[in-house]
Amino acid sequence: MSTSFRNSREASIVVCLLNGRFVGHDAVDAVVAKLQDSTPGWRFTVTGSALAHPGGGELSWAYGPADAPTRITGTDVAVVRDDQIVALYTVINTSPPAAESAALDTATLDTVRAFFGYVGAGEPDRAIALFAEQVDWLIPGNTSLPWTGPRSSPAEIAEVLTIIGGLHVPGESESETRQILVDGSDAVVLGRIGHTVKATGRRYDMLVAFHLTVRNARITRLHMYEDTYLVSHAVGATP
Repeated sequence: MSTSFRNSREASIVVCLLNGRFVGHDAVDAVVAKLQDSTPGWRFTVTGSALAHPGGGELSWAYGPADAPTRITGTDVAVVRDDQIVALYTVINTSPPAAESAALDTATLDTVRAFFGYVGAGEPDRAIALFAEQVDWLIPGNTSLPWTGPRSSPAEIAEVLTIIGGLHVPGESESETRQILVDGSDAVVLGRIGHTVKATGRRYDMLVAFHLTVRNARITRLHMYEDTYLVSHAVGATP
């Protein structure tokens, strides 16, 4: 089956994707350019053999970066008239292949475990080394606490860890990871922490939750949810 999108500029092409219906060469060019700009370094590869029949055909493909070439998979179904593709319907698989999904889950879990392991062992430098250059870090809550609020770089996060570490009496901290839930690049960590504050001698023990995103073995997001009212009371801050 020999076909072309552009044998004639006057020919009309309709492409239907998950995010819309695109009519005409210029519209198709624009949506393809947007896809390429948002996924630099990704490549399409053909999976399986093309199926052709009078009036059209279909071709299965994979799309992804070099380290995960089947990150997205799908099938294009073409309608052909006069040796030109006049309509193309793209069906995208909503779930990654089982093997790749399991590998991604494992990679995320390994990075998350390493991060909390380094923090618990008092090795902040190794923990910081796991962050990407740009990070979506957030501890919401009482803005009078110097460690709350957003951060965006490993250096800023290192300062936060230093502040938190300096608040507490050495040897009187406890932490427990109760559950780690992983879905692809995202992980939710549920646990408990307890500390004694140096300045006040007050002890606090609370449940915490973390939402992390890991890409290419680097943490790109970490949101921590704690009881900042309890912490504020322990450190003597105004809630």
